[in-house]
This record gives sequence, C-alpha cells and structure tokens, in this order.
Amino acid sequence: QLDTEVELSTLARSQLLALPARKPLDLVAAAKSFGLGEQAYRKKFKRLCGVTPTTFRSRHLIEQACHHLIGSNMSMKEIAFSLGFGTEFYFFRRFKQITGVSPGEYRRRATH
Repeated sequence: QLDTEVELSTLARSQLLALPARKPLDLVAAAKSFGLGEQAYRKKFKRLCGVTPTTFRSRHLIEQACHHLIGSNMSMKEIAFSLGFGTEFYFFRRFKQITGVSPGEYRRRATH
C-alpha cells in the first residue's frame, strides 16, 4: 500500500510538472489517469503531497516566474501570459500570495 501511494504521489507530481505552463489544469482528466474521481484525486493528492493539486501547480508556475524575473528582461505582462495567467492582475495576486512580495519587488531585490 505504501509503495503504491509513494508511486502515485510521485507520478501525480510529475504529471503536473510536465504540464505545459499555458495549458490549464484539468483535474478531471488528471484524476481519470489514476482511475479516480476528481474529488478523490484532490483529497489523495493533498494527503500525500501536503497541498492541493491547484496549489502545487500555482507554486510551480510562480517558481518559473521567479526564474523569468531574475534571468530575463521579460515584462510582467509577458511573464504572466507565458505562464498561462489570464490577466496580469491575477498573476500579481497569486505571486504575492505565494512569495509575500510583488513580482516587481522580487525582481528589484534579486537584481540589486
């Protein structure tokens, strides 16, 4: 049982990490790939990984945004849209929720 759960959590995380940034998270399809319903998938993912699939995915996208902010001259808008955020405002809000600072502040701190 434990091996199966470790395997499931590893595969589920890998599946989310491999999802192209601009592709929306489809929890129904993700759940189906494990033979689970959406609700069961979300609960199991959270129990095994400590966060919901949506939070896991958001953190991964924000981590990618951090790399763009430090390693490129992309505008905030370009970063937001390249990572599949529908609006710049939503990107700013999620970024600040996860990192505690705005994307602009993050870039300033990282480059000075």
